[in-house]
Amino acid sequence: MLRANLFLLILIKDVQFLWYATSNIIQRCLIAISFLSSRNCWQNYVDYHRCANLKGEDYQPCQFFYKNFKTFCPYSWVEKWDEQRDNGAFPAKL
Repeated sequence: MLRANLFLLILIKDVQFLWYATSNIIQRCLIAISFLSSRNCWQNYVDYHRCANLKGEDYQPCQFFYKNFKTFCPYSWVEKWDEQRDNGAFPAKL
């Protein structure tokens, strides 16, 4: 009986460790994805506005960047960047 309880205790500890290790890996992946998507968001926002300034908003290749930044960027970021552009305080050259 003692041996079975000890085995179960070891098994539970192993499962807890595996759960911790798995959740840690998932958390790191989510951070990496978040970093990559935010960088992609910024770049597509800037590329869209550069393209639209040069070729016009209706120019079809510009729509690629538009769709991407609408997909990757949180609305609050876009709203803030639009305000900065309107005030001439946007940090990138468009």
